[in-house]
This record gives sequence, structure tokens and C-alpha cells, in this order.
Amino acid sequence: MMISNLNNSWVRCFKMGLPKQLEHPQYYADSFILDKESKKHLSLIQNFTKYVNKITDEYYLENSLFILANQQGINLKTVYPIGLKEKVSKMRIKEGCYFTEKSCGTNAISMAMEYKETVVFNGDENYCYFLHKWQSIATPINYPKDKQCFLGILTLDKNHREKYRILLELLQTKLSKKLNENTIPSHYNQGKSLTNIRESVLTLSANGLTIKEISQKLNLSEAAIKYHRTKACQQLCAANITQAIAKSIKFGYISLNTIK
Repeated sequence: MMISNLNNSWVRCFKMGLPKQLEHPQYYADSFILDKESKKHLSLIQNFTKYVNKITDEYYLENSLFILANQQGINLKTVYPIGLKEKVSKMRIKEGCYFTEKSCGTNAISMAMEYKETVVFNGDENYCYFLHKWQSIATPINYPKDKQCFLGILTLDKNHREKYRILLELLQTKLSKKLNENTIPSHYNQGKSLTNIRESVLTLSANGLTIKEISQKLNLSEAAIKYHRTKACQQLCAANITQAIAKSIKFGYISLNTIK
């Protein structure tokens, strides 16, 4: 997320007179609208809940809140561990609250809605104080335009931001595949798999190493690392390296436990 985009959002919040001291969202959809939107996105909500519960159980995510919002920024579903119930209740984050700038100030979901891309926020990049303790990540789901939705994670874990980004990309991939009835690319069925070197490149990339650092660690040229990254993306039908990492986790090429 470009600094100028973040600054522009903060300026808009300031000009509309939004109090930074807000302790919870300002706006909530009425029950009729929430019920209508929930029915419209019923399949998505059900699959979102199923996948998030599976992810949180598998990786013991005790300090993370998962959010599904529609194209208007209405929170359709929240999933979080019981240990966060008091904090979430105090912030009044629940089904029906809006994650728009007008309601919550600058936040990852509102920015993902505006720019239609993955957004990663430090806590203090959120405009309002009630979100300052939470690292946040949001991304759009590849879904028909009339049903555009957004995924978000709020986490108190400040040390593994890249892991949460990858988890969100993994969740996005699963939901997009399920809802758009995509199939695994044919080369998986043909038995082709990533080479050991490409698995290593993806694992090291997931741990935040630069191309130069990876080349030194694997004793290969930077050009070779770029080549293997590009080929891994092509083989996984991924638009970028982050998506390639998410897909490689999904298909079992690398383990999330190897990402620090």
C-alpha cells in the first residue's frame, strides 16, 4: 500500500470530522439489509466459516479475528476463538457493522475495497484508536462483481505478519476455487510437482528473504532465483509470488511450520 494512498485516506477521515478516539464502528446495517445480504452470500459465508475454523484449529490462532465483508463494507461474518470474545465484544465488532472509512476510519478492509488489492496494516496505520493494537490484512475475493466480497484478519500477533498474509491468500484461493467451481490445474493431475529448488525458493521467499539473500543461501545466481520464482508462479498458475506461496502450502509443497 503506497504511503500516499494511506495519507489520502487519513486526510479524508480528518475532513469528515471522524474522531480518532472511536472505540467501535459508528455504523451498523439494519436487520433487513443484513438478512438480505446474508442470504445473497449464504454459500460464501458457509464456506468461509468452514475453512476458517479448519485453519484456526490447525494452526492454533488464538489471537486472530477473521472477517468477511461485502462490497458495501458490511461485516457478514466474524470468526474468532473464545479467548477473544471479551475484546471483540468491547469493540462491538459483529455481523452488520460497516468497515468503511466513514464507520471505522482508515482500515485494511476499507483500503482493500478502494484499491481492490491485498492491504497489510500495522496497528498505528489504522485511523481510529480502537484498531491500533491490531495488525490487519485484507484482500478481495475473486468472485462475480455483483457479489464482490473482502476477507480480513485482525491479529494481536505482531511477529508473524507475513504468515497471516499467506494464510489470507490461502483462504482467498480456497474460497475463489470453491465458489467459481475452479479445478486444480491439469498439470497436478499429470503428476508434475515443484522441483526441490523451487520449493526451497518459495520457502525462503515466504520467510522474507530477498532474491539476493536467496541466491547467497542456495549458492545460485540472482538470475537463476528469478527464473525459478517465475517458473514456480507459472506452474502454480499464480499471479505473483505471494499467491504462489499460498498455493504451494495448499497443495502440500511447503509447510506453514517452516515459515517463521
